[in-house]
Amino acid sequence: MNIYSRDHEIFEEVARGNGLLKWYAIADSAQQKGLPFAIQQPGFQARCLFDSRQRSPVAAQTPHLVEIGSPLNKNAAWRWISNHRRVDACITVIAAQLDFKFLWNQLSGCTECTLPDGDTIFLAFWDPAVLGSLIGQPDDHTLHVKGPVLHPAQKSALFRSLKNWWYWDRCGTMHSINVSVNKAAYEVFPIRLSQVQVDELVEASVPDHILYYIESNQPNIFADLAPFHRYEFIAQSLAKAREIELSSMKDIVNFVCLELIYRERIHHDKIAMHAFEKLFRREIAFKDLINQLP
Repeated sequence: MNIYSRDHEIFEEVARGNGLLKWYAIADSAQQKGLPFAIQQPGFQARCLFDSRQRSPVAAQTPHLVEIGSPLNKNAAWRWISNHRRVDACITVIAAQLDFKFLWNQLSGCTECTLPDGDTIFLAFWDPAVLGSLIGQPDDHTLHVKGPVLHPAQKSALFRSLKNWWYWDRCGTMHSINVSVNKAAYEVFPIRLSQVQVDELVEASVPDHILYYIESNQPNIFADLAPFHRYEFIAQSLAKAREIELSSMKDIVNFVCLELIYRERIHHDKIAMHAFEKLFRREIAFKDLINQLP
């Protein structure tokens, strides 16, 4: 069976068009415990972007830059990527003429960003869902926050000297990032975020936090939904919760759980429908909704 897809054909086309390109993956060990070793090839380099030693506790939960060789070779790394690209949000692929050391220095320098109060946080560009929001990927319709969160000069710092960068979204669709930059406008490391940017990044992660909480505590209420449809349902419910100005995570999670429990009954059960209508008309508070539901 041929495991290679149209995605791999795209990589091959790029490789044939520029034989000077070097090929890398950003592999997130936190999302897939087998990484980076599942794609690490003899003679090729791999290094934790946080500069922790391989197989250390920190490295086991953090992203790595990994040399993977040309896609024309169809080695074990590319076979693993072809098998897992639609399963786990754990891999992005980069093509550049940069040597490993220079690319590692660039990406490592972007792992942390500065907040308005001077504190630092991780800029999790190794997570495809976060990357899409950071750059404002226009053809990724799975993003909760469409972005771009980063300003052009900040994107230039991240994209500097790259030729191509690809990632797979929550539905398994591959996206090619436009990495062209304004060479006169690089932001120096570390990238400094405004409060608006911080708020956007926090909002981008909210559906995942809700999803994790429900999967950990009430997994049965959406066991019939496929993983992406769970996320999609939660994102839609979150938008409704924002409409009625729910702000605490407790209220938002409870609202999403009620929507999951009642689902279509909200539109067909007269008592449930009437209760939710009163909520959205602001005739009752959310804390009173549960007492009016059948």
